[in-house]
Amino acid sequence: MKLQPFLTQHTFSDQRWIQLQNAHIFITGGSGLFGRWLLTALLDANQRLGTHIQATILTRNSEQLQAEFMTQAGAGVLHFWHGDVKNFEFPEGEFTHVIHMATTSAHETYAGESSLAKFHMLVNGTERVLQLAAKNGVKRVLFTSSGVAYGAYPQGHVPESYQGAPNPLDAVSGLAQGKRAAEF
Repeated sequence: MKLQPFLTQHTFSDQRWIQLQNAHIFITGGSGLFGRWLLTALLDANQRLGTHIQATILTRNSEQLQAEFMTQAGAGVLHFWHGDVKNFEFPEGEFTHVIHMATTSAHETYAGESSLAKFHMLVNGTERVLQLAAKNGVKRVLFTSSGVAYGAYPQGHVPESYQGAPNPLDAVSGLAQGKRAAEF
């Protein structure tokens, strides 16, 4: 999926971006599909609306992400911080918002990652991100989860009150269990 058509069809209202005027957002998971969309949308908001939003993006592959986004529009706006979500060093500066999207998919592994390692990455990574938010006095944290945290769920509409859970006997449920624990 190309990002620009997706962006023009599914963008926040301008008013939402204006509410973030002069924000400095710390973002994890910036290299994923939603992360790339968010960075593209942020650059678009800065260009169209003059919002002056900056972002520091934690990534394990800073060179690749930087090469992709360091256009003239991204220069001085996007800052790439190399590290692992579990144990990254805190970057200098102050942040107004945190968006925590870092994860691997349910079946994807990173460097031979086991299901238990995935669980620890999600829980410990979330704790580390919350430590950064607390250090900066951040009042707004957005944590993205996954439908896998609910396990198998009924077809059709799933109410907010649904309390399903992933199968703990499923060998690849590390993502689902980790997301549930991180939500907690």
